Amino acid sequence: MSRFTPWLVAISMVIIAASLSAVLYTSAGMPLTEAAWIGIGVFLLMIVVQLFATRGKESTGLVSRLDDIGGASGKLAREIESLNLRIADLEVALAHRLEDSLQERLGPVLGELGRIEERLGEIARNGLPQAATQDAGEGAEDKGKPPAASRRANGKDAPAARTAPRRSEAFVGIDDATMKQLVRDAVEAGRVEIHLQPIVSLPQRKVRYYEALARLRTDAGDLMQPDDFLPFARMQDLMPAIDFTVLVRAVQVVRRLTAKNREVGVFLNVSLSTLQDERFANRYVEFAEHNKALASAIIFEFSQREYATVGPLEQVGFDQLAELGFRFSVDAVERLSLDGRTMSERRVRFVKVDAELLLQANGGMASDIHPADLSDLLARYGIDLIATRIERESEVVDLIDYDVRFAQGNLFSPPRPVKADILQDGPAASLEAAQ
Repeated sequence: MSRFTPWLVAISMVIIAASLSAVLYTSAGMPLTEAAWIGIGVFLLMIVVQLFATRGKESTGLVSRLDDIGGASGKLAREIESLNLRIADLEVALAHRLEDSLQERLGPVLGELGRIEERLGEIARNGLPQAATQDAGEGAEDKGKPPAASRRANGKDAPAARTAPRRSEAFVGIDDATMKQLVRDAVEAGRVEIHLQPIVSLPQRKVRYYEALARLRTDAGDLMQPDDFLPFARMQDLMPAIDFTVLVRAVQVVRRLTAKNREVGVFLNVSLSTLQDERFANRYVEFAEHNKALASAIIFEFSQREYATVGPLEQVGFDQLAELGFRFSVDAVERLSLDGRTMSERRVRFVKVDAELLLQANGGMASDIHPADLSDLLARYGIDLIATRIERESEVVDLIDYDVRFAQGNLFSPPRPVKADILQDGPAASLEAAQ
């Protein structure tokens, strides 16, 4: 309707009323005053009729619009319900596809791992390259100086102040060549086990995390501790294979743990050589990506020495794991001079320090801060301090005074094996770690 229409209607009403008054005055001979009042009355009557007509038309249009809106709302509700059903179907289908894809992708990875292990076995049987033989000879000459790899106790590097590692009783007196073969045979046969050691909160001593520690089992059934196998595994470049196997089995354990307690996490030791080996690094990151739903429950752990020597090649693996949401831990700390800001930017969320290093009188000599203030300093950057290798109750009391929130050591529980049924895929398997 044009904006001039109301004015045209009003003018028309005035003309009609004036014409009626003029006709009554001139033709009917009515007095002018009476003719004028009749014209005014007719004008007012036309206004009332016009108002009712307009209001009725508007009401009819409003009802029609409300009906249209109601129909559109019903249609939209049906479409939303249909969309919700389609989303639910897609979620179910996606879950099945992801599970099938994981099985398909993991099969070739494990197959490739087996082929690599077979190739390593052939190299071992045909003899090591001359350079490796020379390195082994140099290692035998430097028996008095323990290599960095052999200082890993409970699956990690021990501080330099620790004494040289000693072999387990079952392997004392065995020559290096035999030990190398025992280690290789165990890795190639897949006899890599994981033991769990709890990390408790202080002062409640409630289990908050676990550390997954690698162990090897010989064909005769003897258990090889880190001091037994790590030097020879490093020498033969077997650490990537061990790390990958530990990751696969630890993921199975994490799934069972998180099914019971969402707040539990597992620390995994990773050797820098794993990220240096491009093939294993890709497999490692790929497997982690397939299990990124567990990122909040898995913490990758590197020694302070290796963390300080991370180069561009290894940084790629660090960045990929960080992008997937995984967190990192720095353990085997030998120097308390820690850059909390830089570590936090690299998603380091935990730092492990031996209780002996924290509590010794001169513990602050290698740092700008006294060990008693270290926990608060790291907490400013979102990093938790974990005291390790705790053997005595007196150490716990002192650590509580230092505001250390987490602790690990044989005082609480030594590393214990995970029962075999945990590592099976059967749905009936249940989580039963030795208490």
